[in-house]
Amino acid sequence: MASILAITWAWWPTWSRCRVRSPTYVFTGSLTLADHKRYIPLPFHVPAGTTRIHVDFHFDPWKVDGIKNTISLSLYEPDGTFRGFRHVGRSSTKAIDVGAGGAEAGFFPGALPPGDWTVELDLFMILPGAPVHYELRIWLSDEAESEAREGPCFPRPVVCQKVAWYRGDLHVHTCHSDGRLSVAEMVDVAREFGLDFIALTDHNNVTQLYHPDLDGVDDLAIIPGMEFTTYYGHALSLGTTDWFDWRVGHGGRRMEDAVAEVHQQGGTFIAAHIATTGDPICTGCKWLFGQLMPGALDALEIWNGCWDRPRCSNEVNLQIWYHWLNAGHRLPATAGSDAHGGYSYAASGGIARYGFNLIWADELSAKGLLDGLHQGHVMLSSGPRLWIEAPLPDGGTAMMGDTVPATDWMVPITVRWADTPADAVIRLVVDGDVHADWRTGLQGEQTVDVVGVRWVVAEMRDAQGCMLALTNPIYLDRELNL
Repeated sequence: MASILAITWAWWPTWSRCRVRSPTYVFTGSLTLADHKRYIPLPFHVPAGTTRIHVDFHFDPWKVDGIKNTISLSLYEPDGTFRGFRHVGRSSTKAIDVGAGGAEAGFFPGALPPGDWTVELDLFMILPGAPVHYELRIWLSDEAESEAREGPCFPRPVVCQKVAWYRGDLHVHTCHSDGRLSVAEMVDVAREFGLDFIALTDHNNVTQLYHPDLDGVDDLAIIPGMEFTTYYGHALSLGTTDWFDWRVGHGGRRMEDAVAEVHQQGGTFIAAHIATTGDPICTGCKWLFGQLMPGALDALEIWNGCWDRPRCSNEVNLQIWYHWLNAGHRLPATAGSDAHGGYSYAASGGIARYGFNLIWADELSAKGLLDGLHQGHVMLSSGPRLWIEAPLPDGGTAMMGDTVPATDWMVPITVRWADTPADAVIRLVVDGDVHADWRTGLQGEQTVDVVGVRWVVAEMRDAQGCMLALTNPIYLDRELNL
């Protein structure tokens, strides 16, 4: 990751001299199960003229019987302005380095206003048993630095002004949270895999959206975003560049407040991997917000990572979505690789098992793609293609996401597929039940009449039952008898 090393080494002369002397502040303490899911502020004073803050943090034990204690770090200015977030890492040691002339990935560069700053310990997981002991050391420097560029790399120009299906990923991470790739490296991976767009959704952070690595990227649509990584569930904000406070329970904050703020900014709010394994294996990953089931959600990520990855529980996500559809909630389904280091997971044939989104959009831009998503014009696929259509009374054709008016009790649904493995099975699902299925060839088409139903989707699965492609619904405008 050359770009990260270049940033770090550019500041090393300052810190090699600074850290010869004792730190300006040292915090030590012990944490027990009683501290689990707390937010612990550690305030420190930054005098006028300070140009750089460096923080080293270490805790022990990191693992107990193979399960991790999980602590993240947040940094806030005296007025509470967010300056960065160091997400749970792959060790018990973390660092923060931020100043006027630049900052490491995950933190905003710029002037350091004098006053009482805060490093916050965000305690995602403190295991029972032996206490967790920590030490946090802070160095301050006043060596002169030239101020770095500030401001997000958005809005961005339209990549392609053409109505078409565009393929991409709505959920990826970079080194600005816990990903292994820089922004530039993630963009290169997306290009290599033939994607038209990616959404940069780092955990509780938006510094990736301000990085100059995005300058000059004109062949790939970049959707700005953030993954709300709370103690009680994860969600994606798409189409927004602002940082949103993710700390549910802090000062009475609720997840509904976060949803409202995202909507006020014109963003899209998607609950992510809601049935995945939660604490203590994946801390905070399982969706526990009962008031948002679905509440004001805009969409549901039902395909996280590779379909058959056990921890993702994608089959459960699917059944939850079907249940919501039966309850009358017309909520689009999405996919997200949740990639932290490119597309490398090797189960069930490897890379092709990641689910991507094919969005029918008026143009290849963040706005065009999100407009298509809100309309439900989204196909989820690991490679094959799958469409459903129905005739409209005016002679037009309804596609996935559309509604067919109830002029006739019986409606013909056409299912089409292409690029299909020889052993695949197509299933037409009506109101949550399988209505018809076919063994397929490479491509094909079938038309089936459905009577008195409310919604229809098509699934494509392999011989082992693993999902290969999935449509969003066509809705039949019937009176619900719940």
